[in-house]
Amino acid sequence: MYDKGIAVNSLSKTFSLPGIRVGWVAACDEVTDILRDYRDYTMICAGVFDDMVASLALEHKEAILARNRHIIRENLAILDQWIASEPKASYIRPAEVPTSFVKLDVNVPIEAFCLTLLQKYGVLLVPGNRFDRESYVRLGYSCQQETLKQGLQLLSACLKEF
Repeated sequence: MYDKGIAVNSLSKTFSLPGIRVGWVAACDEVTDILRDYRDYTMICAGVFDDMVASLALEHKEAILARNRHIIRENLAILDQWIASEPKASYIRPAEVPTSFVKLDVNVPIEAFCLTLLQKYGVLLVPGNRFDRESYVRLGYSCQQETLKQGLQLLSACLKEF
């Protein structure tokens, strides 16, 4: 690792365990010492249940990661097809990750669009302005294929209004 680099990860997205608050940091000793002190100050220890589930997930790491990669690859292909056929959407195709930033060509602030999409169509996307990315939405696709297809269909219907 780069001597000034800091890498963080958790079990939340990679292992499909969003409720489990277990993660790690790889960095130089100076940084990890500061983070360890801060962690000790803010929490005594991780929950017993979280530790147990984390241990179980890590014991079955290869099977879980293979399953998740399979889901993401198939769903990215669905998203690719939708992007190719939707004139108001574009993105830089990500590698194997469960979410992507999709640029939407709409004539209103992205937050207003997302509220309409949620209220009228029942589809929840995170507006990109929450990440300093106006005109973008964060779209997750590590779900059942039918759910993704239906959500993209509804997103297209909403885009037609704008």
